[in-house]
This record gives sequence, structure tokens and C-alpha cells, in this order.
Amino acid sequence: MSLEISNCPDLRSISISAYQNVWDFCKSFPSLQISWGGVEGSTSSATTLDIYRRIDYFIRGVASLRRLRCLVMSKCGVENLPKRLESCEELVISNCPNLRGDCWGDLHSLTKLEIENCPKFSSWVSIQGAASLRRLVVSSCGVENLPKQLESCKELIISNCPNLRSDYWGELHSLTRLEIENCPNLTSFASMQGAASLRRLVVSSCGVEDLPKRLELCEELIISNCRNLRGGYWGDLRSLTKLEIEKCPNLKSFATIHGAASLRRLVVSSCGVKSLPAALRSRTSLKELEILDCPKLMVMPDLPGHSLTRLHVMNCPNLDLRGGPYLEELEIRLCPRLGFFLRLKAARNLEELTIWNCYNLESIPDLRGLLSLTELSIKNCPQLRCTSESLPDGLKTLVISPFCEELQSFPTFISYARFQHSLERLELCGWAILNSLPEEIQRFTAIRFLCINKCDGILALPEWLGNLFSLRSLTVDNCEKLEYFPTAEAMGSLTKLEICDCPALQERCAEYTGTECGATNSSHLERKFDREEVFMVLKDLEGDKEFHTHCKFEKSLNATFIALIPKKRDALNIRDYRPISLVGSMYKLLSKVLANRVKTVLESLIYDSQNAFVGGRQTLDSILIANECLDSRLQNSILGILCKLDIEKAYGHFNWDCLLYLMARMGFGHRWCQWIKTCISTVQFSVLVNGSPAGFFGNSRGLRQGDPLSPLLFLLVMEVLSKMFKKSEEASLICGFMAGVLGGSKVCISHLLFTDNTIVFCDAVPEQVMHIKKELSCFEAVTGLRVNLTKSEMVPVGVGLSVWNSILEKIERRLASWQTLYLSKGGHLTLLKNTLSSLPTYFLSLFTILVSVAQRIEKLQRNFLWGGMGEGVKYHLVSWDQVYSPMDYGGLGVKNLTLFNKALLGKWLWRFGVEESHLWKRVIVAKYGMEWGGWRSKPCRGTHSYGLWKGISWGWYVFLERIEFFVGGGDRIRFWLDKWCGNSPLKDLFPMMFLCSMDCQASVASVLSRSDLHASYAWNISFVRDFNDWELPEVMSFFNFIQTFLPRRETEDKLVWILRKFGQFDVWSYYGALQVSNRPRFLWKSIRGVKAPQRISFFNWTAARGKILTCDNLMKKGHMLAAWCCMCKNGWETGDHLLLHCEVATALWGFVFQMFGSQWVLPAKVIDLLFGWFNGFGKHSSDIWNLVPLCLMWSLWQERNSRIFEDKEKSFLHLQEYFVGLLYDCSRSWGFTTASSLLEFVVSLNVV
Repeated sequence: MSLEISNCPDLRSISISAYQNVWDFCKSFPSLQISWGGVEGSTSSATTLDIYRRIDYFIRGVASLRRLRCLVMSKCGVENLPKRLESCEELVISNCPNLRGDCWGDLHSLTKLEIENCPKFSSWVSIQGAASLRRLVVSSCGVENLPKQLESCKELIISNCPNLRSDYWGELHSLTRLEIENCPNLTSFASMQGAASLRRLVVSSCGVEDLPKRLELCEELIISNCRNLRGGYWGDLRSLTKLEIEKCPNLKSFATIHGAASLRRLVVSSCGVKSLPAALRSRTSLKELEILDCPKLMVMPDLPGHSLTRLHVMNCPNLDLRGGPYLEELEIRLCPRLGFFLRLKAARNLEELTIWNCYNLESIPDLRGLLSLTELSIKNCPQLRCTSESLPDGLKTLVISPFCEELQSFPTFISYARFQHSLERLELCGWAILNSLPEEIQRFTAIRFLCINKCDGILALPEWLGNLFSLRSLTVDNCEKLEYFPTAEAMGSLTKLEICDCPALQERCAEYTGTECGATNSSHLERKFDREEVFMVLKDLEGDKEFHTHCKFEKSLNATFIALIPKKRDALNIRDYRPISLVGSMYKLLSKVLANRVKTVLESLIYDSQNAFVGGRQTLDSILIANECLDSRLQNSILGILCKLDIEKAYGHFNWDCLLYLMARMGFGHRWCQWIKTCISTVQFSVLVNGSPAGFFGNSRGLRQGDPLSPLLFLLVMEVLSKMFKKSEEASLICGFMAGVLGGSKVCISHLLFTDNTIVFCDAVPEQVMHIKKELSCFEAVTGLRVNLTKSEMVPVGVGLSVWNSILEKIERRLASWQTLYLSKGGHLTLLKNTLSSLPTYFLSLFTILVSVAQRIEKLQRNFLWGGMGEGVKYHLVSWDQVYSPMDYGGLGVKNLTLFNKALLGKWLWRFGVEESHLWKRVIVAKYGMEWGGWRSKPCRGTHSYGLWKGISWGWYVFLERIEFFVGGGDRIRFWLDKWCGNSPLKDLFPMMFLCSMDCQASVASVLSRSDLHASYAWNISFVRDFNDWELPEVMSFFNFIQTFLPRRETEDKLVWILRKFGQFDVWSYYGALQVSNRPRFLWKSIRGVKAPQRISFFNWTAARGKILTCDNLMKKGHMLAAWCCMCKNGWETGDHLLLHCEVATALWGFVFQMFGSQWVLPAKVIDLLFGWFNGFGKHSSDIWNLVPLCLMWSLWQERNSRIFEDKEKSFLHLQEYFVGLLYDCSRSWGFTTASSLLEFVVSLNVV
């Protein structure tokens, strides 16, 4: 048995009534562990055992404690240990600041001793009989020497002992491992005797000048940051295999190293050596050599070529290299003065060669004889002269940047015939002279990765990139002039595309349309799997695995667990639970690959009435279509019915045969159908009962939730219902709702599908309703999917319901559940921004919010933010306009629902201008018409208020201010009236020219004409009269201006969103533009950008506004108070006085400045302090500094409230302690400090 006592600071006694006396209880311990139990106490009786501050009293005189084998103490206040520990084998002591080494008793059986962070422990005099000690660890203690009896010790680890000296170390005959770190007073190993068996020696941050002399058996020697170490006599190192020396600037020579014939790895870093050991000529075992940051190193002897395989040289500008024939990896970096190169003719095993940043290097040896070289990387060597004749055959990776000017012409550098069957990776870096990719690259039949970096002269990537069938990854970076990219069809084999910092690039994707998959898509779906499709998870997956070839896999991969989630409280029946299937991750990867493939053909197969899970369509489209059709019905005063149908257990009643037959009819290949059959028919389910699976069973129909394929396959089956309704509509068996105007084009909508819900539109005629019922019966018979009549309903046209009532009720219910929680203002703000403001987002994306609804929601938000516990008055400290303001202007960034609603509706205006043939747009055009150019619909002038487009179109003129037109052909853009050549239309820039124009409504295309046989264009503008002499300057200015915007007529006209760099609309940029603010910008990062708890940030934001409830603000609200400061008891209490200029505050600020070792003059206001304080130590070194004002002012506010409301007053010393503790907790929670104690944290602040 064992006893463990931890984290019990208030513990006083332990009841042991099961034992007759305390001695019987104690003698049964084989293990005793005590931590954080340092409290006062006393032994009271035979049945009570108190935890003592001094463990010596705890079990004083217990001679029968013979079974204790392990004693662990952590964070205790003990000063000594029990005296009778004859049987103790392991003793671990940590964080006991009062522990001394006065009297430890006899430790004959001790084999393991670890002492950590005990600063008062300074002597080993009292330790007796520790001759059997095997492991000794001493860390952060005050010891000056080591125990004398360490004959049996095998491991000795010492760290952070600044008082440790090298007086006498005793006999260390058995020592095999010695590690010493951060002991600056340790200057010599001269007193170490008998360490002949040492295998590993690590010395770091010590003051030693030499090493132990007896190191014949040492295998690893690591020396770091020993600035006094010199190259004295190091003894015989015959067994040494690994030698690493780092940051020893006084080490100037290796002349004393002898006998290291077994050395396999040598690392020399940041040392002052001028040459490497001459004995390296005979080091036949040396495999790896790294020379880093040795600027004085000039000469290196001939390398033992028959053994060295890896050579890494970095930042050794004066080094003279020599070669070795058996090198496998050579890397040279940051050697700018390297003007000549090592001999590599005989290095026939060299596989990797890297040469970077060698600015004076003029040539490299002939590499043709290096038959094993497969990777060559050369960057930033502007003087290098290298031709293709000097490169070897069979390269697989080639990274090149321009060489000297005579050889910059490309591709004469590469002889493609030598690499065309082997090169797999090619990176071109900094070839500004190239204006196009060399055609020879398309002969690289094995290339898989192509990277183009900083090739500013390239204007277009050629279409022949599609001929590289093995190309899988293409990276284009920093090519500023690149404008054109191959089509998606041309790049069909590409699985990874990265484009960075290419602002002019415009991607074009060819779109395939059709009613069937076609042979191309069918073959694309059945192609072999490759590694990039499943990323890096299945690294060894090849395309011809069993599933691809035989259309099957192990059934265990398709096992699925079912978890039952209750739908409501107090669920009793099985129907009250919702089954959730947990799909295995291995199968899910495969399923995602298949799902991504089938998504590419869904848009051509699925009718426009389905919008869920189809690329380019949105569920909101169906809601808009339904609303506009209903509005048209009401305007024409025609009766009708909306049938809302719910599919019962949509995934559960799915017929597999119907799906497979349907896919075959749609043009899917036989192999694809077999894949899908395997995925859905080999499922094995197991229900989780109390978290554990209870047996497996199969299924014969249906799909499962959680499978990425399920919603896509369900769409294919629901297409059957869509086709049935479509044929019934064509046969006039049902009449859908017409959207359009009398005498104009109309669009008939008979049904809309929302995944497992369907809306059917028909006339209020019994025959049509009966036909719909028959259609549903046939659909059920074929597919197995049944309509749930309890959840379905029929709604006659004309019955209106309030859209916003449900949102208001949901917000009020959510608030009711939160009001019982103890939330700070920061918590209120977080919930308000992340939850409350997001609840109505779906409705705001389509409906125009009413003013009364917006005011009601705003009131709920205000009351929630400023409310709290209790029934008292809750003041709204800051006006709601400031809360709504963006953070850049000093607000909290809470959404203004009215403006956010306009921004969300603006997306519809953008989609109308950029989408062509979507069903929702056809409905809008048929109903309202379309303005010239097709960028917007005609104004809505209907009388009914049901149409949603009316509210959406109201925002056009505000939206128009944030867009401009990109001229391609110019057929859809008006020359004078549209904004296509700057921030204003031409009619505003040149009003006189506009008035004189022959055609004020002319398009851009109509005023262009061909100027020559080269198909270039020129302006041809007609005016009603000739211009007078005084008008000629404006005429010349006009033509000079428009000449700079002469279109190329190679693309289509486009909308451009001017608030984003690449011209694509997004809601947040529009919302930000609508938030017009005349307030000065506020350095919100000084509060919101600091990683502090939300409650503290919110308080400091309020204090910066001068709105905290100090006496002056309370008196402004009508309270009669004595406005004296409770902290200094003689001043007028304002926010600035309390937090900055009060005597207590001033003293606390002075303590901060002393703690950081800085000087500061406190400004008059809190907001000025925050402005000047932020990033005072630089951007990357001010994390803790930025926290200080927030934590300090919060501490003062807490103390002020404690004195007023609780009548409790801390002393200034305790207030300091509270502040520093708060600062330490915040810093540690965000990882700003690694200090393990408050004292260590305070000490570290002096070096921030």
C-alpha cells in the first residue's frame, strides 16, 4: 500500500481508526508521497496523525518504518527529513525552500536521490552511508560540492547550482553519465578521480577551462556555451563517437585531440577555431561533419573521403574546402567569400548538393561523373558560371536561380534531353529575364512538382502544361505580371495548386454542361487514386488498390457505431432519440474522395429546383424563388396551394436498387456503380450502449448519416421526384405558380426541393392535389421514400405569418437560460457577439428587417450587456452607438443589425450581376425585367409587400457606390454613365463633353473601332457639334484620359468590388463601408489587442471612455454622495484620479516602473496612458508590458469596491502582491512566461 497527500494546504489531521496505534499504521508504508502539505499541527492521540510543518516531527522516533522504500516530497515547508530511513531506496524532494542539510540520518539503502529547487540546501555533511547511491540529480540548489561517497554512482546530473565549485569530487569509479549545466563557478575537473568508465559527458554554461583527463571510454562529448574552454590537453578519446562543441569562442585549436579513431559525428558551431584537427586525415569512421558559424576557420584538412557521407558548412566565409569521394550529402550556405570549390570528381556517392548565398563563387567542378547525384539546389550565386554540360544525368530535383549575366539566358542552361525521363521536381527562382516558360519543359515526362518563384517577366502560363500528365503540384509565387492561366480542362491531372502574390492573375475555369455525365466525366470519376487526393494520411496508397481493381475492401473498414442522442428532455421512447452514426476515419477518407469526384458532375445532372449540396447554388435561392412566386400569385389574385412535404426517415428507407439503376441511366460507368454499391451495402452497425458497442448487424436499405456520400446520393434519388413533377407540369396535370408579368416572359415553378423537404405549388383544384398524391405513391413504390404526413402540411395562398416572431422568441429563450449564470461584462459581451448577434443571420440574409424588430432586438441586446444579477438599477454606461462602432473607432464591434442586413442583402445584388442562368435569376428577370447591360433588375413597383426582391433592390444605389466595371468587350457597359474608368463616370468627370455627345446612352463597344489590320482598337466618339478653341484643352484632356483605359476586348465585362484587392464581393467589407463614422480612430489594440481576460479588457475599455461608476459619474446620475476617494481619503474621486493620480495608484505605478527598471511620467487621462503604453518594448517583446496597465487598474478597481461595499482594506504590500499575482496568472495562461514561481517571474521582469 502507499500514502499520497497532495494539494491540501488546509489539511490538519488524518483519521486512522482502523489501526490500533500510529506505529502499526506507519510501518505498513512501502511508499509515502507528500506535496503542498506544509501546515502547522501537533500529534493529539493514537488515532490521529497531524501533518507537520517539519516532517521530522511527523514520524519522529518511528523505528519500525522499515518498509518505506520511496519518499517523495513536493512544495512542502520542511526543514529536515526523518532520521530513520535505513530502508529508503528512492528519495525525491522538490520545491522545499526551507530544506537544509543539517541531519539526514543513515541512508544505507538509498539508490536514487533527486533534489530540485531547494535554495537553502547547501551541504552534504549530514548524509551518511549513501555508498549504494546509483543516481544523483541536483537542480537549483545552493550546494558547493558533492557527497564524498559516490563510488557506486552511475548517473550524476547537476543543473543551476551557481555555488558549485570544483574542490573535491571524490571517487567516481562507476560513473557512466555526467551532465552539468549552468554552474558558472565550476572551473575545473582536476579533483575528479576515477571516472574512467564515463560514457556520456555533457557540459553546458559552465566556467570550465579544460575537461577530465580520463575519458578513454567516453562515447558522447557535448560542450555548449563554455566561454572559458580552451584547447588544452583533452586526454585519450579512443572510444569517442560523437563530439559536439557549441558557443565556445575561446576554443581556438583542436591540436590536443588524439586517438579519436572511432569518431563518427563532429559538430563545431560558433567557436573561435582557425582550423580543424589535423588528425581528421586518419578518421576513417567519421560520417557526419557540420561546421556552423565559424568565421575564423580558414583551413580544413583533406577529408577522409572513404568514410565521410555528410558535410554541412554554413556561415564560414573564409573556409578553404577539400573534397571526399564518398560524400552522400553536401550543403553549403552563407559563405559569401567562397570563390573556389572543393574537388568532387571522385564523390561518386553524392546524392544531394545544396549551394546557397555564395556570392563570390564563380564555378563548380564538373559533376557529370556523379552518377548518384539526384538533388541539386543552387540559389543566390550571382557570379557562378555553370552550363548544362557540367551537370550529371539522372537528376530528380533541380532548384536553380540566375547565374552570371553571360549565362542568364534560359533554357540554354538546361539540356532537357539529359533529364527528360528522370526530373521530378523543378523550381525556377528569380528568372526575371524569362517572359514565358520554355517549351522544353514539356519534354520532362516524369515531372511531378513545378515551382515558379519571382519570375516577374512571365505574362502567361502556357496551355501545354496540360500535356505534363505526371504533373501533380504547381506553385506560382511572386509573379507580379502573370495574368493568364490555363483552363481547368487543360490542367486535369493537377491535384494541388498554390498561387501566392500574383495580383494580376485571372483564373478561367471551363464549365461542362449536359444532361448526362458523358464519357469524359465517367472516365474522370474512375481514374486511379493517387496520394494527393487523400493528402498525407494514406502515404502508401496507389491507384490500383483492391477497391479500385476489384471494387471491394475489408468489411471492418466500414463498421459504424450508432449513438442515440435524446431529442427532448425526459426521453422515454426509442422515437425520442436521434440516431447519429459514427463512421470510421479510414472509410471516411475514401468516401470523401468519391464525394469530391461526384460533386464535379452534379450541377449538370440535378435540375435547378434542387439547390442544396450542388456547387454554385444556395439553399436561400429556393426561399427567394418561393416568395417571389407567391407574390406573383397574390398580385394576380389567383387561388393556390403550397404543399410542404417531409420525407419520413429520408436516409433510412432508401432503395439501393433504385439508386444503382438511376446512376446507370444517368451515364455513370459500371465500375463507379460497383464502388457505390460496395460503400453502401457492406456497412456493419453497432449500437453504443453506455458508451460500449453491443454486437454488429447489417442492413438492406438506406444510407447513413455522417457518410460524405449520403447527401449527394440522396440528391440523385430525389431527382426522380423532380422529374416526375416536371413531366406532370408539362402534361398540364399540375399547374405551378407563374413568375412574370402579363404579356411578358414567364417562368413556371411547380416544385422546390430542400434536401429531405419539398414544396409543391399547384392550383386550388382537388384533381391536382389528388395527382400529387398519386405521384408521391409512385415515388414511394420506386424509391422506398415515404412522405411523413404528420410533418407535412398544405397552406392556402393568402395566409400570412410573422417571420420575425420566431427569432424574437428564440432570443428571449436564450436570454432566459443565461440570466441565471454568473457572467462578467466580458462574458456578456462574448455571448452577445458570438451568439445573440448570430441568431438572426439566416433571416437577415433574405428578409429586410423591420425598424420595430431591429429596435426590439437592440433593446434585448442592451439589457443583456449592461444587466446582471439582482433586481437593482443597471446603468447603461456607454451609449449604444459607441458599442455598435467598429473597434478601430473605439467601439466593441457589436453588429448593427440594420446595416448588417443591408450588407447581407447586397450579396444578392452582386450575384445578380455575376451569375448567368441560375433559376432564381430567371425568376427575378421574368417578374421584374432587367435593365440594359444585365447588371440589375428593373425597379420594383408592385403593391404587395410579400416580394423579397423589392427590399433587396432598394439597396442598389448604395451598393453601386462600392462597385466599378471591368471592360472586356464593352457591350454591357455604358460609356458615359457607368463607372468603368476611375472612381466616377465620365459624365461627371467631363460634363461638357457629355452634353456634346451624340449618344449619351452609348456603350463602350459602340465607340470603339479597329484602327489597323492588327486588330487593335481606337476610340470613335461622335459629338453634336465642333468644339471651340477655348474648349480644346478639355477635349485633349478627355482623350488623353480615356486613352489610358483603352480596353483589349479579349474578355467579358465584369463587376469589380472596389473594397477588396481582387475585386470579389464579401459581406464584411460591405458592412464595414456602411459603418460610416466621423469619430477619431481609437488605438483599440492597446486594450482589445492585449491577451487579457474579457472582464479586465471590458473594464479598461469603459475606464478609457471615462464611464466607470466613480463618484463623479454617480453624482451626474442624481446620486448624493461624498465624493472623496476611499483609497487616499483626501481627493475627489474620478476615474483618472482613482486609476492614475491617487496616492495609492501613484505608489503602485512607481512599483511597476521599478520592477521593469524604466522611468515614466503618468499622463492626465487613462486613454492617453493606454496610447503611450502599448508595445513600449517593441512589437515582439511587450506581451507582459502590455498587460500591466490593464491588470493594475483592475486591481485598483477591485480594491476600491472591496473598501466601499465590503469594508475590507488591504495593506499596500498585499495590494502589490494581488497585482503581481494577477499579472503572473495572465502571463502564464497565455504562455508569456516560463517562470515556475511568482518570485522567479518578478525577477524575470527586470530583463523584459
